[in-house]
Amino acid sequence: MLYLPQEEEQTEMLLTTIEILCSAGYEHYEVSNYAMPGFRSQHNQIYWNGGDYLGIGVSAHSYIRKGWGIRRANSSNLTEYLNLINNKGTAVVDEEILSKEKAMGEAVFLGLRMMEGIVLNDFESRFGTGIETAFTNAVEELRTEGFLIYDKDNLKLTRKGLLFYNDVAIRFV
Repeated sequence: MLYLPQEEEQTEMLLTTIEILCSAGYEHYEVSNYAMPGFRSQHNQIYWNGGDYLGIGVSAHSYIRKGWGIRRANSSNLTEYLNLINNKGTAVVDEEILSKEKAMGEAVFLGLRMMEGIVLNDFESRFGTGIETAFTNAVEELRTEGFLIYDKDNLKLTRKGLLFYNDVAIRFV
């Protein structure tokens, strides 16, 4: 039988991990990633910052920041994938064109994964509205509950928010 630690023990393990890695010189730059200075994962940061990426191969996913965003998924079945490539030139089986509201929510919950948080001016430039306007209740409640803070020109997670990231993120879906 698999033993899973209780929530309190999991929290303590995470805090210990943060302490050990940061004291060893690692930078805690994303909810679940650490790196020596200058060695952040460029790949993952594209996702968290809403950049374009092209997925090639079976089950691959792509995101194009055109309009509010387009998400595409290739077939997960190898035979179907090959047939689609041969017959259509593409194996895309699912495409989602994001609404402005969905794109704003994703920009918030993905941006909050980064320890720097979301640059408020960047959000407003992209969407024509501020985070506070788009998500008035969620932002205010999460700030009041101690999950989010304003830090200079950014909105970011508090230490408590980091521990309960999934509970924060779900508020913007």
